[in-house]
Amino acid sequence: MSEEEFLRVVKTHPLQTIQDYLTQQGVNINYCDEFSNTALHYAAHNRSREVARLLVCSGGNILHENMDGLTPIHFAAFGGNIEVLTELLLKVPEAVNLQSHKNLSTPLHEAVSGKIVQAVECLLSKGADCNSQNQNGDTPLHLAVSQNSEHICCLLLRHGANVLLRNKRGDTCLHSAAARGALSICQMLVRNGASMQAKNKNSETALFSAVRGTGNKNGDDYCELLSWMVEELGPCLLYRNKDGLRVLDVARQSNLPSKSEVLLQQKTQELQIRDLLKESKPIDRRVAKLCICGHSGVGKTTLAKTLQQQQDGFLSKFQYWFSRPDPPSSTQGVAITEGNLSAGKVVIWDFAGQMEYYFTHSLLLSTESGNVLYCIVFSLENIQCDKGGTQSEALKQVLYWLRFLNVCRNSGVAHKAKVFLVGSHKDTLEIECKDEVVNHFFDIVQSRVRELGTNLDIDTTVLSVNCKSPSDLQTLRKRLEECVAQLQQSTTDTKFPGICCEVLDEIHTIRCNGSVKYLLWGDFFASINKNRFEKISVETLRTAVEYLHNVSELLFFPTVTVDGPTQSAESGTGNGLVILDVQWLCQDIFGKFGHFALSTLPLQREKWTTENIASLLNLEDSPSTVLRLLEILELVFSEKEGQYIVPAWLNKGRPANIWEREEVFNVYHGVSFGWQSELGLFSQAFFCRLQLRLMKLFTQTTEDGASAEKFIIWTDGMKCIDTAEALVQVSAGRGSINIAVRGYKPQRSGSRYPDTRRKCYELQNVISCQVQHLLQEFKVGSECEMLFLSSKDLLDKMDASDVDITAYTKDEILLSARSGRNLYSKLKGREEYLHDVLLAGYDQTILQSLKWEATIQWMTAECTEKLCALLDPVHPLGNYWKRLMEALEDCTYENVEALATQSEQAWVSPTLLLFQKHCHTTIYSLYKAFEKLEREDCMSHVEIMLNNIR
Repeated sequence: MSEEEFLRVVKTHPLQTIQDYLTQQGVNINYCDEFSNTALHYAAHNRSREVARLLVCSGGNILHENMDGLTPIHFAAFGGNIEVLTELLLKVPEAVNLQSHKNLSTPLHEAVSGKIVQAVECLLSKGADCNSQNQNGDTPLHLAVSQNSEHICCLLLRHGANVLLRNKRGDTCLHSAAARGALSICQMLVRNGASMQAKNKNSETALFSAVRGTGNKNGDDYCELLSWMVEELGPCLLYRNKDGLRVLDVARQSNLPSKSEVLLQQKTQELQIRDLLKESKPIDRRVAKLCICGHSGVGKTTLAKTLQQQQDGFLSKFQYWFSRPDPPSSTQGVAITEGNLSAGKVVIWDFAGQMEYYFTHSLLLSTESGNVLYCIVFSLENIQCDKGGTQSEALKQVLYWLRFLNVCRNSGVAHKAKVFLVGSHKDTLEIECKDEVVNHFFDIVQSRVRELGTNLDIDTTVLSVNCKSPSDLQTLRKRLEECVAQLQQSTTDTKFPGICCEVLDEIHTIRCNGSVKYLLWGDFFASINKNRFEKISVETLRTAVEYLHNVSELLFFPTVTVDGPTQSAESGTGNGLVILDVQWLCQDIFGKFGHFALSTLPLQREKWTTENIASLLNLEDSPSTVLRLLEILELVFSEKEGQYIVPAWLNKGRPANIWEREEVFNVYHGVSFGWQSELGLFSQAFFCRLQLRLMKLFTQTTEDGASAEKFIIWTDGMKCIDTAEALVQVSAGRGSINIAVRGYKPQRSGSRYPDTRRKCYELQNVISCQVQHLLQEFKVGSECEMLFLSSKDLLDKMDASDVDITAYTKDEILLSARSGRNLYSKLKGREEYLHDVLLAGYDQTILQSLKWEATIQWMTAECTEKLCALLDPVHPLGNYWKRLMEALEDCTYENVEALATQSEQAWVSPTLLLFQKHCHTTIYSLYKAFEKLEREDCMSHVEIMLNNIR
């Protein structure tokens, strides 16, 4: 008999069988398998005390280390086999703190990792050191908090666990607990002496870890954790890490809930104001911001100019940072000017039509600010009838921009932003009853808005104007006066630090004297202090700049880095880019992105060189810095040095034959991310950013340093290739993003093509995660839902953008799984198999919800493969697939042999055929069948599968 056979017997057979094998000559009791595990390792993990005692008495080595340096004692601790653990430690009590040679893990580390409370109690009672550190410097307490094992944390703390010990990253247990988002454990650690101000090797407190963490950031506990830590830390919110970033900077790069990010910004600004007011006196500087939006050609620029004409106290002048004498006749990008109302200053931002990038980058739109007003301008031309579709087009334009602003508007902000709807080109209506027609159309608009519901305060005033006529704008001026007065009144107590005004004045001087558009932080620090008698310290200046960015007075990008030294003694960290000429960035740079600029770009070009982009953007000096900024803003993708792909400049449609039927693909699946409200839409900018992130994921660097593209990209679409294929498209109407994947499912063993279903699901999952991350960054994750696409429709249409593809909700999926009935499409009037829509074996949607009550067909492919490997071979006691078949059904000898014959003819596992036959049997029933057969090894795999559900 082989030693491998002996190991198998020890894992699964009764004590008497093992004794029988041991009586045979030639059995090496300490034989090691491929992992250097002995029979005693496996027995220690999940067999009885009697089996372990038998092996030890037969010469089994208790201290034998496997390839990871783990002994049978470590195995017993991890598996929670208390009886065996106690038995082994009675033999070698000194091994209670034995560290493995590879990762220095002790039995207590293993017990904590196994999440077995009783094993932890057992080891602690026998003198286990709860402060021992493994190779990474983690104590058992580090491990316990990182896996959110609260009961184990209590045990360790009661036995003297040191909460101040640090691992090799410099993290305390509080850092680890915060990264996990474990509120109750964090509070427990603080009560036991953990310091919230302790910093790791990156000079980051536990609050940084919470913001960066991998815990569930959408739960109430996470928001409560951040709120608690913010209140406890107080001034420590202004701590900087080694890169010069504060918690708020890191939070903006993470997918935080709106409520949490707003809280961080508010508290940070309060502290910034407090510190800055120590350096200077407060001044009264209340400025309202008016954003004028709308499609091209509706009169936005004309409206902005007319509003600036001297009438009713509205004085025209350009904003102090605006360096040109006249705005362009037709706005490209954003034209920024300033006017005065009797109630105060108003900065006018005139957005070019369809310039979506500005609206999806909150740094420009100030969607969370309380001092912003919006005008949506649309054309009233020919709205008196809808024969030519003009009335529908005007309504479509209004709803388009309302959807846009609603998506950008942070739902975590308490106040709603005021929006005025302005109908232009009233003078073009050549009818007698103009006012009646216009009022009727505004009634239609308002009724649609009420139906949709928004995060905006839509003004009901009927504003129909000729944008060239100052008298026509009197009503709008009056409403603006009233709203600005209200905004000014609401911000009466707001203090603006004088040092910030000094910085803005210095920026104006620097820009005007040298036509400087931007400066890296080190140069900016030197330029600000160059002519000042009383120098501004680096910390004060950086705080002032960050505060001005937070209140949308300037633009600062703290993470922009450049080659060369990153810091100097005077300027501190060298990271950061300050935009001095906002008009240049908004108009000359951003104005080249979006639909507006397409007519001026070379046709059918997908890739651009540094020289190409520098020429188009008129970058004279050091284009690399601006290109780096564009990469950070996710406007360009650097495929390789000196070559870029610009998603916004793509102007080709979906290539022919990009998604045709092929023999190598016989399974089609997909998901859709859609808005729960008709108001939502996916902008060009959103999808371009998704394309950019997917390009990064599906670009591989070969061994010789070259880049290998695994994608094909076009306007509003992308194909990703990685053995299986994925098609990502925006639906017609932009209401959803659809992801279709396809792969191959072999019909029999030895098929011509390999099984690519696992890769198929991985592709779908990777792309879905990117969409979900973007939705969280846009703060609209809760307003979208994931649907499951019809496999039949995907196969029939071969186009993921088709709005007629049937999509099923998660509730419909679970109802079908519970009832055992097929999915039903009311629109198509047809049924569809659930296992055709979900990728059975890989998609865990049903396992997550039903768990033990899920049916066999939803077991993971990994678990199914392991069970087949265990049940296919003939078992010494006959407990293999044939006996399982008898346990699951009332079958005859002929039934069993028929299945065996089918297996041989199809070259398919008999166990797999049995599972397919009993696909509607629950996992619980299967588990009970294994229990009757005494197949603990099979039971273990089922338990592991359910415990590992994500």
